[in-house]
Amino acid sequence: DSPPSPFEGNSPFMYIAPFAARHYYKAAVESLKILQKELQIQLALTKNDFRIFCNSKIPEKWLAQTAGIGKFGKNNLIINRRFGTRFVIAVLFFKKNLINKLPPSLFGQNSANPCDNCRKCVDACPVNALSGDGGLNTTRCLQAKATKLENWDEETRKIWGRRLYGCEICQLVCPYNR
Repeated sequence: DSPPSPFEGNSPFMYIAPFAARHYYKAAVESLKILQKELQIQLALTKNDFRIFCNSKIPEKWLAQTAGIGKFGKNNLIINRRFGTRFVIAVLFFKKNLINKLPPSLFGQNSANPCDNCRKCVDACPVNALSGDGGLNTTRCLQAKATKLENWDEETRKIWGRRLYGCEICQLVCPYNR
């Protein structure tokens, strides 16, 4: 017997999306600090020559796409052909031009649109927040709403169900996350 669904009914269980259940952002920052220290030694730089960003206000997804790590999918997330959408984007900025001094293996390969005709995330979104062309309506998206202090309408509360935090339905149905 499987436990009752945490999304509906009188289940005693609440749901926390896996991305929120652990502090992956902290782990990403710690990893970049290790890389930063190694680069400081190898390239004779100082700590002030670097800046780390993770879960910040800078356009991290756009930077990831520009760096060739992946492409925007229809779920408005970056899709990497190896890791799907289940990875944290963290950025290590350098104050100096180090591109010619870094190994090419640090940079991903740019690829074509990863979604083609797939619409699984668009069709699965319970609040129709995905436009199908990569656009996201943050006034409807459950995850975006969870980050704001606001009153929700009855329909949104019903769809939210027994989630404690996080919606990842678009990631659960994405073929790249299998």
